[in-house]
Amino acid sequence: MEKRTCTTMYSPELKTLGERLKFIRNSLSQSQFAAKFNIPQTTLSRYERNSSEPDLKFLSQVSQQYNVSLEWLIAGRGALHIEDEDIMLKYPFEDPFIAKEYILKEYSKIKDMLEHEQRERRELSTENRRLYREKEELYRDKEKLLKEKEGLLRENGMLKEKLVRLEIEQQKN
Repeated sequence: MEKRTCTTMYSPELKTLGERLKFIRNSLSQSQFAAKFNIPQTTLSRYERNSSEPDLKFLSQVSQQYNVSLEWLIAGRGALHIEDEDIMLKYPFEDPFIAKEYILKEYSKIKDMLEHEQRERRELSTENRRLYREKEELYRDKEKLLKEKEGLLRENGMLKEKLVRLEIEQQKN
């Protein structure tokens, strides 16, 4: 198990998940780090650039492999590493087992929140695609209606001309 040390509870210089992943990766190349977790280097690159969100499985693996707090990794809050002594200071339980159980419950809550956010993001993405297709269809309908309107206006103009000619012809007679 590898470990990076961080003296502060919150690292303001590591504002994004991508920055925290780079920090954990340390001197490993993206390819080496990605290989540890069986993901393509390009995927890790997108994670580090914050252009793509990693799934919970990957985050959990990083958390376990590097003994990093999932809360710190995901949100940038809390301690970088959680040690037994830290657990006792942060969660003043008599029994370290109870403290760890409490942390596991907190971890489970964070995991559930992340999964919920991912589901919502997928639903919103699906809804956005549907609305975009609907908008495109409305634009196509609008173009058809505008062409139809032009045709009707031309026809109306021709009918008015014909009416005027008929009225003139009728006045002559």
